[in-house]
Order: sequence, then structure tokens, then C-alpha cells
Amino acid sequence: LALAISVRGADEPADPIAVYKSGDYVRAIPLLQQAVAKDPKNDATQAALLSALVYKGEVDQAADAADEDAQNFPQSPNVLAARGDFAFYMGDMPAAENLYKSAIKIKEDTARAHYGLYRLFHAASMYRSARILCMRAHEIDPDDALITLAFTRYLVGEKRREFLPPFIQSHPWFY
Repeated sequence: LALAISVRGADEPADPIAVYKSGDYVRAIPLLQQAVAKDPKNDATQAALLSALVYKGEVDQAADAADEDAQNFPQSPNVLAARGDFAFYMGDMPAAENLYKSAIKIKEDTARAHYGLYRLFHAASMYRSARILCMRAHEIDPDDALITLAFTRYLVGEKRREFLPPFIQSHPWFY
């Protein structure tokens, strides 16, 4: 495993999707809101904004975004996975499962849908299936810090001790 840390100039604008994938949702939300305002038809930024709002616990904003995204992007695997995150957060596990599976049915390589199913299966104590889903999500998108954090559970102790200190240093908001 290699830990990639991006370096950018002080005056270079941050990529909202990269900030979102880093797991820094506090910083990502305003960047994603700006990106959505510039390009409201971009389902990837809409989905990232919805998920970031969910992970920060901004329930009212997330509920509005989920409803709007459901109407504007009914067949977007990214949006379906993000809506699954919202359903999971709200405790509607059957809806979350259906949304995650729908996203995967449309596009097999939807990392956050696999990650969402991982969380559902793990919560249901279906640990073998959860592990397979987590590994698949990480295989699809190893740059997603939230997925990588979950993936570290499955590393052998020696690799985890080697990997975690730099990960913690570059992603302090998880700790």
C-alpha cells in the first residue's frame, strides 16, 4: 500500500471531489456547493455533496438534497449510492440496501455503493460478505479515504501499523 498525499500551490483552487474523497467534509461542503452552483447537471458533485452533508450530520440539508437529486438524477449510480448513505443514516436499512444495489446494477464499479453494502453487512454481523464488499470498494477506488479507513481493518497487524501513522497524519479529521 502506498499513501498518496497531493500537494498543490497556495493559490491553486482545491478540487472539490478530491477534498470530498479525502474525508474532510467540513472543507468539502462549501467547495461542493460552489461546484454544484456552477454546474448543477454534474451528478458526481451532487452525489458528493449529498454524502458529505450526510457524513457531517446536516440532516435537513441532506434531506432536501436527496429529494432533489432523486428527481434530477434518477438513474445516476453516484446519486443512488449517496441516497443510500442518507437512507442508512436515517435508519432505513431496506431502502439503503435497495439504493446501493440499484447503483451497482447500473454501474458495477460504484465504489461508494459497495462501501454502503459493506456497512450494512457489517452491521448485520455478516462479516465475510462485508469484508469482500470492503475489499471490492477499495479495489475500485483506493483514493477514497473513508473506504481506505475501513479497508485498514482487514490489513494484517504489521501492515496496519506501517500504514496507519501516515494515514492518521494526513487525515486527522477521522481521529
